[in-house]
Amino acid sequence: QVTVPKDVVGDYAPYLQENMTVRLSMYDGVPIAIELPQRVTLEVVETDPATSGGKLKPAKLSTGAVVQGPSFIARGEKLRIDTRERRYVERA
Repeated sequence: QVTVPKDVVGDYAPYLQENMTVRLSMYDGVPIAIELPQRVTLEVVETDPATSGGKLKPAKLSTGAVVQGPSFIARGEKLRIDTRERRYVERA
């Protein structure tokens, strides 16, 4: 197990999950970069009520990340998130 400084994790922190396999680049034994899986599955813990209409709305995920998702998603649903673009891809 390796401790990775916050500045290396950076904007990826809200997409990290326990026991997730990541790629860690090291230089002289010091972590310098992290690469997460391209997609992760996270649960919606907070969002406005589901509606139809095709608009986007914010959805807070189980890790604290907030993404814009379609209006039909609801609390408790699991979503696939693209970690590179930090955006909703599809329902899981």
